[in-house]
Amino acid sequence: MSTLASKLKELEELTSNAKQIQDEMLEEILKANANTEYLRRFLHGSSDKNLFQKNVPVSSYEDVKPYIERVANGEPSYIISGEPITNFLLSEWITDLSCRESVSAILGGPNLELADIIEHECSQKSWEGIITRLWPNINSFKAHTTGQMSQYIPTLEFYSKDCLSSPWLMFLLKHYFGVNVNPLCKPQDVSYTFMPNMSYFEFLLVDEGINDEIVDLVDVKIGYYYEPLVTNHFGLYRYKMGDILQATGFYNSAPQFKFVRRKNVVISVQVETTTEEDLLKALNHAAHILESSGLMLMGFTCYSDISTNPGHYVLYWELKAKKTNGIVKLDNKLLVECCCVVEESFDILYKRLRSKSGQLGPLEIRVVQQGTFDSLMDYLISKGASASQYKTPLCINSPGVLAILEDKVLARFFSDKSPPV
Repeated sequence: MSTLASKLKELEELTSNAKQIQDEMLEEILKANANTEYLRRFLHGSSDKNLFQKNVPVSSYEDVKPYIERVANGEPSYIISGEPITNFLLSEWITDLSCRESVSAILGGPNLELADIIEHECSQKSWEGIITRLWPNINSFKAHTTGQMSQYIPTLEFYSKDCLSSPWLMFLLKHYFGVNVNPLCKPQDVSYTFMPNMSYFEFLLVDEGINDEIVDLVDVKIGYYYEPLVTNHFGLYRYKMGDILQATGFYNSAPQFKFVRRKNVVISVQVETTTEEDLLKALNHAAHILESSGLMLMGFTCYSDISTNPGHYVLYWELKAKKTNGIVKLDNKLLVECCCVVEESFDILYKRLRSKSGQLGPLEIRVVQQGTFDSLMDYLISKGASASQYKTPLCINSPGVLAILEDKVLARFFSDKSPPV
């Protein structure tokens, strides 16, 4: 049997027996870990599922952090994990000279002919389709385009043209959970099928104000929003991942999910709560206006400015012209229209506070210099952010970050009308 055929067969077997595999997975984890210092106080050595769900509390990073620090400082792994913990993943840029020299040796040294081809393509009037121009035989590439990263889909489409972006794995906080069984779908339509053999999964319902109902993997309901709880072999027990997912369907008996947003990522001035999902939806609407004028949004973040009366939302935008070396012309009418479109995309409470009670001021877009978000990334990595996992913060309030952004502001634009209610 071919490798592909065997993998497809395995996929069918796993997704058709999700409940049984999940129960076996939990039993295996508990047998290996029930006597750890962490679990022993709840289970007293038992591997019973009902006892686990009754006694073991939902946990967060702050709950497991002391145990992780103890293991990192030399205590045995079994205080939290029945499996040996041999290393902790550290992320950093690869700058070692010997590493670079080794890569150069593998590549075979300089290739002047290829360099001329690349220079010719990159000096064209536009970089539209540059990926397929440099790699004419490419048919797909992998990209993370869900949640916050969805704002970059138009940019990917511009550079890749007809090439397919294939976001095939879902990973949350370095844990691989599911696969995209429809890799030919558009990036914005991706849902991931959770694999029952990767960890033991439970789901905390966060829909319609309910936030304490926990269900098993196979018991989620289509259309509802959940925060995943993960139990694995290496010290995470009913661990809250901090991500909000929406159940979109089932592949056999395994549910499929769409990443919606990080939990608790909101911007607010009064009593309104504008979520990551709200912001990204508004951003996508505004991006269409930019594209029609030959501009691309290269970086974005926001914060609630309460130094004014009334307070208002501030969006920092870094723009780039689609044409090579094109100058970004800041058209006042265009950017004011973007302000209005963003406000019109927000929910009814925001619109009422803006239009009727006057408790929210006009939304503001501050356009910053090109390269600003690279400087922001360098700053945050220098302060401890993971280089390999870096994402521009969607909402900010750090004085240091605001100082960097404010120093790069080129122009400011405000909404000139209240959004219709």
